[in-house]
Amino acid sequence: MEYIVESLMENAEEEQDYTTLIQDLYALHENPIDINKATAEDLEQLPMLSEVQIINLLNYRGEVGHIYTLFELQSIYGFTPELLHDLQYFIRCGEQKETKNLPFRKMLEYSSNSILLRGQRIIEEQAGYKDLAQESFKDSKAYEKWQNRRYLGNPWRYYFRYETRYKNKFKVGLVAEKDPGEEFFTGTQKRGFDHYTGFVQ
Repeated sequence: MEYIVESLMENAEEEQDYTTLIQDLYALHENPIDINKATAEDLEQLPMLSEVQIINLLNYRGEVGHIYTLFELQSIYGFTPELLHDLQYFIRCGEQKETKNLPFRKMLEYSSNSILLRGQRIIEEQAGYKDLAQESFKDSKAYEKWQNRRYLGNPWRYYFRYETRYKNKFKVGLVAEKDPGEEFFTGTQKRGFDHYTGFVQ
């Protein structure tokens, strides 16, 4: 809280009354503004918000309806993580209301996205991954048998998951997996992963 006050004082105009600024901020801290009910005049009490940011917030609320979490404000142009860090002390989301119906295109625009990547392998090198010279086999038949049994891909198991969701309205995603020993975007596996699964909820 003290850091926010100091930062605002550094960027404030020289003729501004710092005492009033501090008092106003502490009053807002005790009684945060409900961004689901706030008017433009209410939001003007927040010195860290510009006129453009206030307009963008009101337009977003008009299109989407109820704002459920403060992190949702990151979807609004001009609302950086640094700004949200400062705003969290002076605003709240208030009581939840029924969200307006939006076109699917708008839901995608305001949706949140997440990606999970995971890799796993056995540290010790396994025999099936070794590239042995033909001279190490007693004859060509044994070498050919080895070539047919060895793994063509690397020993890594890959897991990929992508998900996009809009509040509790919908969730769409893709899951892909690669097994150890399988080729990856090479040879017989030009499409990369061994298994692809999509889901819609």
